[in-house]
Amino acid sequence: MEPVVGMLYSMVDGNYKRLTIVAGISQEELDYKGPNQKYNSTAQLVRPLAYVDLKWIIKIKGEAVPRELKEKFGPSFDKNDQLPQLKGISLDVLMTDYDHVVQMIKSMCYQLTDKQLHQTVEYENG
Repeated sequence: MEPVVGMLYSMVDGNYKRLTIVAGISQEELDYKGPNQKYNSTAQLVRPLAYVDLKWIIKIKGEAVPRELKEKFGPSFDKNDQLPQLKGISLDVLMTDYDHVVQMIKSMCYQLTDKQLHQTVEYENG
């Protein structure tokens, strides 16, 4: 990888590795939404991290997020502008999916150039 691209990858990979903090939590803990079920669960917070990382790297390459990945990881928000509800998805599935994203990012970073990172990239529709 080129130097700046390597730093980008290192940041994404480092953030992903910090998620070891959730290792070993139970399904009940993963789905827990706080008193009166009014907060986001851990699962609801992990899934969007993978989607955001995926969207950034694809946007940097100037491509659209493939439909199958949008369906798997998205949407970013539901119709009420909230994180989508997730319940019953195991930590193993969430982390395996995120690991796949990090591997995709690594593969894409080997194709990116530092010059590509100097362009302005719109994250959402302008």
